[in-house]
Amino acid sequence: MKRLLFTVVLLLAISGCTTSPAAVPGPPGQQGAQGQAGQQGNQGNQGDPGQSGQLGQQGDPGQSGEQGRRGDQGQSGRQGNQGNQGNQGNQGDQGDQGHRGDQGKNGQQGSNAPCPADQHRYTDPATGEVRCVRD
Repeated sequence: MKRLLFTVVLLLAISGCTTSPAAVPGPPGQQGAQGQAGQQGNQGNQGDPGQSGQLGQQGDPGQSGEQGRRGDQGQSGRQGNQGNQGNQGNQGDQGDQGHRGDQGKNGQQGSNAPCPADQHRYTDPATGEVRCVRD
């Protein structure tokens, strides 16, 4: 394009300076060479930000948990303490002393009464008398 413009300007300049009679146009000239490729354009502006997405749907409820395990059996209790020994019973009353038996026909002497708990029978060797003496 620049070359064509230059050629036109040159022709006008030459034709205006001459005083010769009008010239007869000659045959058309050859077509000019193809122009050079144009420069690359500037980078475009950044686009506007996109719109926010829609809110998602609520999730399904979770499954129920499993049932817990059965607890362990408790421990056996301890054996109780042995009870205290009972008190000793009271000592019984002393029995009445027996009566001396009557002398029989054969002259046998009656039996003597038993001695108290803390005494025993003693026969005096000198007299043959039986009596109770302390232990």
